[in-house]
Order: sequence, then structure tokens, then C-alpha cells
Amino acid sequence: MSTVRYIIKRYEDRGTIENKRRTGRPKVLNERQRRGIVRQVRANPFTSAGELANMVATTSQRVSESTIRNVLHLTNYYGRTARKKPFISEKNRKKRLEFAKKYSGKSIEFWENVLFTDESKYNIFGSDGRQYVWRKVNEEFKNQNIIPTVKHGGGNVMVWGCVSAKGVGKLVFIEKNMNARMYVDILRQNLGQSVRKLDDWATLTIER
Repeated sequence: MSTVRYIIKRYEDRGTIENKRRTGRPKVLNERQRRGIVRQVRANPFTSAGELANMVATTSQRVSESTIRNVLHLTNYYGRTARKKPFISEKNRKKRLEFAKKYSGKSIEFWENVLFTDESKYNIFGSDGRQYVWRKVNEEFKNQNIIPTVKHGGGNVMVWGCVSAKGVGKLVFIEKNMNARMYVDILRQNLGQSVRKLDDWATLTIER
């Protein structure tokens, strides 16, 4: 009965029983489309707003990039410059973890008597320009949000060097491809000089 009274009163007040037209601009995207945009960003945070707009256009009407951004902002995703971080393979991750566990209890005096040596080939990898990624606050170093960088493979210069808690040893530029004989020659010619430069020949331990 209350529903009947409500309809009668509406007709008396407005002369019609139709619902009022809703105010404001209707939403361009429905809930399913908005969820699809967020899913795509979670799967590939480097997807641009333009690419997302094209994705929506394949199933419905064309939407603007600003609409895409507004949808993502509602779920706390914002376009940010992707951080660059040296690429580390899963194999090397495990080796580094094993090394850290093995030596984590060593004293400062121990590390003061260790000389680290290494050779590296440096090259340009990827674009020098900015690349944007969709991410939430404090997620800049998640693996899917970073740009991996490398120092080996097709580089333009190779160097050998060493370092300890007491300072930096010699830096040697290598013009040819490294082999075992060349590496031994580099150690023979430069390791002793580096250790003497650091003035601790008797106590330093070599770690490669």
C-alpha cells in the first residue's frame, strides 16, 4: 500500500510517475571495463595510457587517455618514472645470498684485510630516455616496476680493478677479449702494485 501512495504522491507533485533524470555526466566505462584496465596494468605496468585506450576501443567505444588515467588513479595507480636497477640473474641472486650468509658474522677487522678484484665490460643497454610505469606508492623497486640494466655483453670497454677498505687499487683498461692467460698477466703486473699502494701486502686476502 505504501508503494501505491508513493506513486500517487509523485503524480500529484510532478504530474508524472517517471523517475527523475539523473544529474551529472554518465560514466564512459562500465565496471567490467575498469577492472580489465587495472588487470592489464597489474600484468604489465609499462602499458601506456594510449595502449590501454586502444585496448578498450577494440571491445567498445573509443575513450580518451585522461579517462584511462582517472580510472587508474581511483585504484591508486599513478604514472611514475621507472627506476633502473642492475640486472641480476636468479643464479647470481642465490650465489650472493650464499656469500652473505657465509660471511655475515665476520668482524670489521676481517673485512679491512680483504681485497676485492673483478673485471667488467660496460655497454649501453636500452633507452637513455625516461620510461613510465603504473605503480602504487612505495612499489618502485618491485621487479615488475623496474628497468633492468646490464654491464656485460657487447660493451664498448672492459676494465679490471680492485678495491679494499683501505682504498682503490689500479684500474686497467683491456683492449682485447679476456682469456685465462691475459687475466693471469693482469694479476701479475697489477695486483702486487695495487697491494703495495694500499700498504698492506702482508695481511690482505684476495677475494674475486
